[in-house]
Amino acid sequence: MLLKNDIHKSDSDGYKEVKAIIEKHQKLLRSVSESSRQSSSEVADAAYQSYWYESDVKVKKLILFIMIRAQRPCYLSALGFSDLTLRSFSKIMSSSWTYLSLLLQVYEET
Repeated sequence: MLLKNDIHKSDSDGYKEVKAIIEKHQKLLRSVSESSRQSSSEVADAAYQSYWYESDVKVKKLILFIMIRAQRPCYLSALGFSDLTLRSFSKIMSSSWTYLSLLLQVYEET
């Protein structure tokens, strides 16, 4: 027969496991997003530091196009609805923890 304390102990362990998994995903997303943003910002610098001034007009126009396009950093997006930045991910995590805490509190009261 399971006691009420045993049930809460196992729920607490599950809660810790979910928290650990979410934190690992958060670190992975943050590193991938930051890496892609950093790499995309380095493209303009690399294009500028090339010997574009020694090339013909067609190559100069292409390099200019690359530099203009690379001015905007690349981000991961959530199905085109929102960019996955650290700020938006933090908002989602904060809301998720609030709902999860509320559900756990309601569960403990029953």
